[in-house]
Amino acid sequence: MIRNERGFSLVELMITMVIFVLVIMASSQIFTALLTQFKQQSTIAETNIEGVVGLDILRRDLAHAGFGLPWVMNGATYTEAVAESGQTFWVDRELNDGPPNNPIRGADQGDPVSNPPAAFRTLNGDCNDSTNLNSSTTPGIHDGATGSKTPKTCADVLAIKSTNVAMNDAAQRWSYITNRGSWNTIMSWGTGNDAPQNNDFISIIAPIDGANQHSLKWTSGSAAWTTYGDSISPAPADNSFDTYVIYGLGNDATPKRPFNRADYYVKRPASGMPSRCAPHTGILYKAFLNQSNGLHTETPLLDCVIDFQVEFQFDASVPATSCWQPVPPSGDKICNDISHLTAADIRGPLGQPPALREVRVYIVAQEGRRDTSYDFSREAVSTIEMLGTQSQTRPFVNLKNAVGDPEYKYYRWKLYTLTVKPTNLR
Repeated sequence: MIRNERGFSLVELMITMVIFVLVIMASSQIFTALLTQFKQQSTIAETNIEGVVGLDILRRDLAHAGFGLPWVMNGATYTEAVAESGQTFWVDRELNDGPPNNPIRGADQGDPVSNPPAAFRTLNGDCNDSTNLNSSTTPGIHDGATGSKTPKTCADVLAIKSTNVAMNDAAQRWSYITNRGSWNTIMSWGTGNDAPQNNDFISIIAPIDGANQHSLKWTSGSAAWTTYGDSISPAPADNSFDTYVIYGLGNDATPKRPFNRADYYVKRPASGMPSRCAPHTGILYKAFLNQSNGLHTETPLLDCVIDFQVEFQFDASVPATSCWQPVPPSGDKICNDISHLTAADIRGPLGQPPALREVRVYIVAQEGRRDTSYDFSREAVSTIEMLGTQSQTRPFVNLKNAVGDPEYKYYRWKLYTLTVKPTNLR
């Protein structure tokens, strides 16, 4: 038997190797593209989850703003934010309604020295104001590493005041005490945890006290507001048939004020900023104002944020300063600066619906990672380069200036919009 033992020629081997290399190269390019896309989509999904969780916290606080706030201080004084070196470049005390250095915001009910707290306070970082953009003492994105303001950013600062804005169990609890003649009854809500527990610090409010509304009840001269227990003091007088509402404040520090406060702002931390974030972006924080010392405890909510803006829609009764009217024929006003408004202005006249109709929050954040194959300027939504609100076309942030050109084009930008009707101003 004759056997053909001739093998492959060199040319045949080279052709086979070239084909094999081309197949490997094509496969690797497809694999690299798929891997890149997988990472991009994973990061986008992670961003969306962050947005859902973080913004839900903000939405809840917006809806609960004003919960448990006294309208009349009844002679009580309190302190809020103190000087805080290095954390923010704006003046936290400008968001105070009480000392230290509280700004007196016109005539209001109660003691003019210790104004009743307002559900909302804000510092406005107006992009229309070139002075504001370049100032080192007005809102924007604070760079924790340099201690200065990130260039060309104009983010707002929002303070929300209520008893339940704090992130502790006691602040979520409430109850009431009512007089039945010669004795008082404290509602304990059965065996549940919704009512204050023994030794929780609490604030006591009389919903109606003669001509006053939501009058704070406290023991004159006492350092603490009071604590919850079997006996509540001050309590309704015998045969008064009054009812007082009990709001939890906390259980870890003697309160300095009969409410809690959280500040929302964007800051670039000195360390720990995610590497995937675009230049000059920051983190949206919820910062709880500690009762013990008036300083902040920060909780990060959303990464890679370049702008944070707040607007308030009021009825026609609000003073017109810093407001405009985009909603004919109702005469409703949109305000982005409420520093001149008293707590009573924000609530509106007694016996009528709240003057504050809606709070609108706009957040511009990066979605996903840097992608040099992507060009944001080609997207149909590229008008976000000069962001406008639903109410007016005033700009928020110019991405070209804030992030840098062409760097801003390599990121996907998303505009989050929250529209919330506060339900606890009455």
